[in-house]
Amino acid sequence: MAIYIATVVVIVATDLLKGVVFGLLSSLFKLLYVFSQLDIVQEDDAANNYTHLRLSGSATLIRLPMLAAALEQVQRGSEVHVHFENLDLYRLRLS
Repeated sequence: MAIYIATVVVIVATDLLKGVVFGLLSSLFKLLYVFSQLDIVQEDDAANNYTHLRLSGSATLIRLPMLAAALEQVQRGSEVHVHFENLDLYRLRLS
């Protein structure tokens, strides 16, 4: 809603082209921010030789190095369980 209001204000204050470009760029930056949020919580269970990785947010290619770094920190020989329950799911429908 904030992007819509800001776009309308820019259109009224300047002109239509600048307002539309402002709205598109604002939406693009918001999407990049939302899709770059990934939280990884690592829980080690040394007694059972398990490592749990709990992912929440958006797992996109932007955050792939973060996921790779978390996997590199896992102790060798331990069994890894990756929990995807809290990931945001975005589906693209082509119809």
